[in-house]
Amino acid sequence: MKDRAYVILVSWPTDREEEGCVRAVRAAVGCDEYTARLIARRRVPCIAARAESGSEAQRVVGRLLGEGVGALSLTWEQIASGLEPPLLRSLAWAEGAPAPMYLASRVDGGVEGLKAADLRLLVRGKVRISKREAMPNANIGEFARTPVDPILGVPVPADPTRAKVLLKTVEVLDLHLLDGTQLRCDGSRFSFLSTGGSLGISDTENMDRLAMKLAGEAPRAVVDTGFGEARFLSEYMADFMSVRGSLQGGDPRGMVALSIYSRMMAGVRAWMG
Repeated sequence: MKDRAYVILVSWPTDREEEGCVRAVRAAVGCDEYTARLIARRRVPCIAARAESGSEAQRVVGRLLGEGVGALSLTWEQIASGLEPPLLRSLAWAEGAPAPMYLASRVDGGVEGLKAADLRLLVRGKVRISKREAMPNANIGEFARTPVDPILGVPVPADPTRAKVLLKTVEVLDLHLLDGTQLRCDGSRFSFLSTGGSLGISDTENMDRLAMKLAGEAPRAVVDTGFGEARFLSEYMADFMSVRGSLQGGDPRGMVALSIYSRMMAGVRAWMG
């Protein structure tokens, strides 16, 4: 698994129509026409193919570049390293600083200075999280309907608990710095009280305001909001899902998808310079 790498499509030639893109993908990736057409219709940047080694991915990238298609490759480890970035508890506006600056307090207790000018990429997304909770089965008539063991002649009780599925949408903003550092603002754990701006009535409004504020203070930063259109991620999430995560009673697929997307965009931003 760790030897795997992923081919990222960054751009298509401006003068090439869909058929030309399909031919380029088929020639470079070696897939059938139907798959190539699906890839050619994706919004770029996107993952086009999975390779079993970094060298194989580089060869595919080389063929795509030869076809005039912008492309790069990222290894499994490069993506996996950002699956659980440090979570920020708050960003405190540094009053009196010579340039826009924040004191970033992490959930794990760490504190560090963050210059807005060091921001390279802001990835803004919404993640839907589901969590199962066991609840007592309070149905009084359940015992009367319990089946009887035909051999022992005693009731066979059903499971005394039932599952309750809780759904919520979490607002997320990933901060990528010039030195490669990645930090995450998770709206369910982030305080907007000290960011230096007025508060809205919802996490959505507050996270949007934070993203706009940071982008306005960071001349090099690019704001990306394309996560909601990255449906291709469903093909690759299993590569990064952990058994431990699936046993905790929650559904981490949304956060995993966002993390893959965020690392992909960070790679693209670095590639573009």
